[in-house]
Amino acid sequence: YFWFLKVYSLDFIYLILLLIPITGVFILIGMIVGFSSNSESSNVILTFLIIIGFLSFSGKLIPIEALPTSVISIVSINPLLLGESLIRKFMLFDMSFIFLKSELVLFGLYLVSLLLVTFILESFSKRRFFYGIYSQLMLNLRNYFSNKKINKK
Repeated sequence: YFWFLKVYSLDFIYLILLLIPITGVFILIGMIVGFSSNSESSNVILTFLIIIGFLSFSGKLIPIEALPTSVISIVSINPLLLGESLIRKFMLFDMSFIFLKSELVLFGLYLVSLLLVTFILESFSKRRFFYGIYSQLMLNLRNYFSNKKINKK
């Protein structure tokens, strides 16, 4: 009845630890999309394009075996395909983290590189934001002082 009160084995904790970097990669991709575009409509379009790219090269729409060998090497680093294979190997085949080391290292590289890109894009967007506040403040000050001169005449 109360599944949350049951004592879980370490496999559940390991699964949660496995899901954190997988979801982190996709969250960071979403943040990069949000920082890189200016409007909400372009965010939505860019997000759908990224989703279509991930899905089309994950083996769900087009079989990976039907792709050329040069494309297969690129598709093999698809984060959606990597995350799915990590979860499948861990849950269905009971592989430990030692056997999943290469995929976990690749996800770690994804996380580090996406974090760097996110920090760079965030700093640019903050500068743009503060520049907008600064220019608005200067414009208001200029209008205020120019209206004061007109009122004195």
